[in-house]
Amino acid sequence: MQKVLVTGASGFLGKHLINELLKNKFSIITIARKSSDVSYLKEKDVEIIWGDVQDEEILEQAVKECDYVIHAAATFGGSKDHFHKVNVLSTEKLLNLSEKYKIKRFVYISSISVYQHSEAKEDMIITEDTPYETDEFHSLYSWSKMEAEKAVKKYIKETKLPCTIVRPGCIYGPYGDLFPADTGMGFGVSRIIMIGNTNNSTPLSYVENVAYDSVKLMKLKPAAGEAFTLIEGQAISRKEYFNKLKTEVSGNISRIWVSLHFMKLAKFGLRLLFKIIGKEGNPPLSDLNLDFYAKTFKYSIDKINDIIDVSEKISLADSLERTMKWHREKRTATRTEGIEKNKVVLPSNKKIRVGIVGCGGISFVHLKKIKKLKIIKEIVLADPNVEALKEVAAQFKISKKYKDYKQMIDKEKLDVIHILTPPQFHAEIAVYAAEKKCHILVEKPMAVDAKQAEAMVQAARKNGVKICVMHNHLYDDVMLEARDIIAMGELGKITSVESWYGVSYADEAPDNPETDWKYRLPGSVYQDFLPHGLYVALDQLGDVQVSFAATKYAGTTPKVDTDELKIIVENKDKFGVINVSLSTEPRQQYMNIYGTAGTMTVDFLNQYVYLNNTAGPIPNSIGRIFSSHKFGKILKRCARKNFIRTFSGRYELFQGTERLISLFYRSILLDKPEPVPGEEGLKLMQIMDDVWENVTNHRDSSSA
Repeated sequence: MQKVLVTGASGFLGKHLINELLKNKFSIITIARKSSDVSYLKEKDVEIIWGDVQDEEILEQAVKECDYVIHAAATFGGSKDHFHKVNVLSTEKLLNLSEKYKIKRFVYISSISVYQHSEAKEDMIITEDTPYETDEFHSLYSWSKMEAEKAVKKYIKETKLPCTIVRPGCIYGPYGDLFPADTGMGFGVSRIIMIGNTNNSTPLSYVENVAYDSVKLMKLKPAAGEAFTLIEGQAISRKEYFNKLKTEVSGNISRIWVSLHFMKLAKFGLRLLFKIIGKEGNPPLSDLNLDFYAKTFKYSIDKINDIIDVSEKISLADSLERTMKWHREKRTATRTEGIEKNKVVLPSNKKIRVGIVGCGGISFVHLKKIKKLKIIKEIVLADPNVEALKEVAAQFKISKKYKDYKQMIDKEKLDVIHILTPPQFHAEIAVYAAEKKCHILVEKPMAVDAKQAEAMVQAARKNGVKICVMHNHLYDDVMLEARDIIAMGELGKITSVESWYGVSYADEAPDNPETDWKYRLPGSVYQDFLPHGLYVALDQLGDVQVSFAATKYAGTTPKVDTDELKIIVENKDKFGVINVSLSTEPRQQYMNIYGTAGTMTVDFLNQYVYLNNTAGPIPNSIGRIFSSHKFGKILKRCARKNFIRTFSGRYELFQGTERLISLFYRSILLDKPEPVPGEEGLKLMQIMDDVWENVTNHRDSSSA
């Protein structure tokens, strides 16, 4: 099997080159840095040499094993020196080694940006013979590509190394950016500044077609020593492309339109601003940049069409459909099934019979939500506390009530029960309900410990019933909004999460802790509060291990030994910090999510989401001013909204409860997965067990 070295294999085009080469039965080797995401390459069984394309020893290690080289690695930012080292010198080193080891074909991935666009007139067609752009107008990227091409052409002329240059346009497709280059100026990940006449077409190149052409040209003899422009045969306007994104991917995608004349004025303003603040380099605006954003350039693709059958490539219509589908799926937030415009869609032709086990304070919350649903056929209550049972029955006009939950389940043929008792009774009730083929919704904490939670899950699965855990804040309005923002890529890659849950427990502490169920849990009072702060963090962190947990006493909360809990969890690439405070006044409940492109605060009490990222080519000092202004506006809007809600009686602390209950009922009626399956609750219990063990170990080591 012949082997190909692909540089830049972990990148956008690189992934598709890998697929195309594997289709053609090549084995593949690549060079990757430790910081690169190579999960895709490992899935495809690509051989990886760890290192940098600037390292000649690493390059030689790769080249000497290969028959072909496709050089797609490039940098798109940095100083001129950085562009020269990565894009030019690395190419020269690869060419030298390719000649030394008699490589059968060297394919260099260049760009149409090398052409002299500054001289292009309205009817002029740019061909492979069009000269390079002049120094006055080129960008650092196009300059580096031109210099690298000159090195390739030198080897074509002076050596026997067979080389081919391919010049794609604005590449789009799966794994690519939302906005291809030259459709406009990206302003964040979901907004674009579109300049001038948006009906002008943009020189698009579909990524799978570029990969297909590149691999074909690698083998074709007539392609040796030649350069080829790779542009789609059909044109599409910038406006058409944007409208497809808006209608087929996400309604959150937006644009700002500005005239070409205004942007030319802005160019001078930006240059002046850069000088004032002492920022190095030039702002990302030049006359030629603006021409790319606002004008249509015509390119000939006759040369590539003469040697490659166009009918074998993906059509424009199909390529756009594939692209939109990939972006849509990538930007679909988690936990969205069954939710449309923040409302749960329930079947209207089915009814459900509900049993409530436990008539404590939380039962009022559940029953208020349940009574609003049109699919409820009947509600039945059970609680050994007769006074509590009577009070709830009278409040919600429920006629059927039992002191014994077993008797209720046996007689009433319920579809689902809500287990709202203290957690010490959850496992017993859940196992009995499962054996009676009754679906289960259980309040947090799911159980006393992981062993009991596992028994609950096993009983449910064995008997074919659903079990869902009441992690209600996962479905609050702010969490739905936050997950939409994350799915759009506004935070980049999430690196860490901080979750805070703080109350003043002094106001709630019972007179006799020895008889209170909270104090008899393994984690004492913390175990009742910790799930809320923990499950919202795990929603973003995924599977984690507890690396540290400790408690302190702030000296303000009566009848407890400690009132501050701090936990650190981690996995391969993320950290999480979860804080539970019993001595905080006023109450606080929020989560901070940190990413490579932005940070976000999700405030569950004040009910706002604040995204802090600097969109577009704005200096950090200016970006901080905009961020502060934006945060102030959010707080003012939040204050007005909550003021109105509070005094109109519409402020809702349990926003996600109704949504979660409705989703669980939907999962029963339509046989869909539970919104928070029992296995998810079990993982939470396992983590909490580890927390209590860590707390004990930390306390013992501190006192030793």
